[in-house]
Amino acid sequence: MGGLMDRIERHDVLNALGLAVALVVMGFIMLWGLRGLGGAIGGVIDTGPDETLVEGETTTDGTTSTSTTSTTQPTSTTTTTLPPSTRPPAEVTVLVSNAARIGGIAGRASGAIESAGFNVLTPTNSDSQDASEVYHLPEYATEALDVARAVNIDAANLRPMDQLTAVQPGTAHVVVVVGRENAVP
Repeated sequence: MGGLMDRIERHDVLNALGLAVALVVMGFIMLWGLRGLGGAIGGVIDTGPDETLVEGETTTDGTTSTSTTSTTQPTSTTTTTLPPSTRPPAEVTVLVSNAARIGGIAGRASGAIESAGFNVLTPTNSDSQDASEVYHLPEYATEALDVARAVNIDAANLRPMDQLTAVQPGTAHVVVVVGRENAVP
């Protein structure tokens, strides 16, 4: 009878070990898949440096490391590619809002956008913020990218108009909120 119990316990331990290995492998596959998904949808997932402790260092949970390697994962970037615009810039109405609290910055941004051929409304002010953002109606994404380029705003800062809270868009197809971090030409 003792031999049967030993076989059952060993069998249970092996099953538990197999399950643990399977879960670790599945977790790795899921994380790897999420990393690939981030690039596929146009986002960048920065996993940061993947570093391990040098042998003998203590981790935050009080255990001691036995690894001796350190690696750093390279950072990647993605670009936004949209189909070419089918509308002439003069048919696109743009509103610029000063969220930088720098006098005249909305006027300079409006001038740069107008020089690119867009129809620009009278600039306005909005609550202060760091990042500059370009909001657009759904069918104006390509034109919003062209507007962003005219004022040196990164394409990663394009947002759908329904996320706009800083200012009322009125009749604008595209709204540019110029933050403190933007270098307007």
